[in-house]
Amino acid sequence: GTLPTCQPARCSPLSMGREFTTAPCVGKVTGESCLVDCAEGWTNSGSAQSFSCVANGSFTGTPPTCVARQCTPGSTPTDADLNATACTGLTTLQTCLVTCASGYNGTSTDYTCATTGHFTGSRPSCAPLTCPNDVTAFQGVDSSTCTSVTYGSSCTLSCATGYALASGVSPVQWTCNYDAATSSVKLAGSAPKCEAKPCTANLPSGSLLDHNCTGVKTDESCVSECKAGYTGSANTRTCGSDGTLSGSDPACSAMSCAISNPPGVVFQCSSATFGGAPRSEERRVGKECRSRW
Repeated sequence: GTLPTCQPARCSPLSMGREFTTAPCVGKVTGESCLVDCAEGWTNSGSAQSFSCVANGSFTGTPPTCVARQCTPGSTPTDADLNATACTGLTTLQTCLVTCASGYNGTSTDYTCATTGHFTGSRPSCAPLTCPNDVTAFQGVDSSTCTSVTYGSSCTLSCATGYALASGVSPVQWTCNYDAATSSVKLAGSAPKCEAKPCTANLPSGSLLDHNCTGVKTDESCVSECKAGYTGSANTRTCGSDGTLSGSDPACSAMSCAISNPPGVVFQCSSATFGGAPRSEERRVGKECRSRW
């Protein structure tokens, strides 16, 4: 008879983990061998290992010892608005979550330590948080400039209308900081020294008035009233931020003198008033009226 023509059988593809390079074993037939090494991203702690294609169509051999490499530090985004601390020390094919840093708000994304030794992923979109305008209500301070201040930014406090910075004092800045205790952002700073301005308009005037309004300052009050011997309602006046004293002076009129009529006395001072002269007298006699016997 005739002998059969026999060809060596081809081995099935070598199925191993991603950490191994099996390309040299592709297409091997019975009796042939190949070297299996560590793939990119892994380090061979020994040497490449030989695998043999045997008669049953499979490979035999011992895999090399492959150790995953650590990704390059700093290959994740390092922007101030991001927090990538979870990615520290990761090795090939491990993943981590990159989040927004404290003081920022946004959506976290996954990063993977690629076989190249660098992280891959989409950068999160983070926006700074806005501090509430909770500046302490300091007397005479205008905090309207501290509305909508974002994390890391500052605003300058000024004096309210009717107030002025004390001599030699500079404007004060407040900064939007992150408060770890409350996990929120908050404005922080010191109080400016604002002094009230004195009122200069609509001050009490007239010889019939007594008042304590001289030198009264913004938001302070004083009283103007009629002098002794005159009648009229006392008025409380307040110094406004525009430097004008509110209200008006009381209307003052002299008080009438009481006249008694003792027997045998003829008075010449009918309807005499405080500070005035008797009606029938030709000369003023102080604050008295005279009688004629």
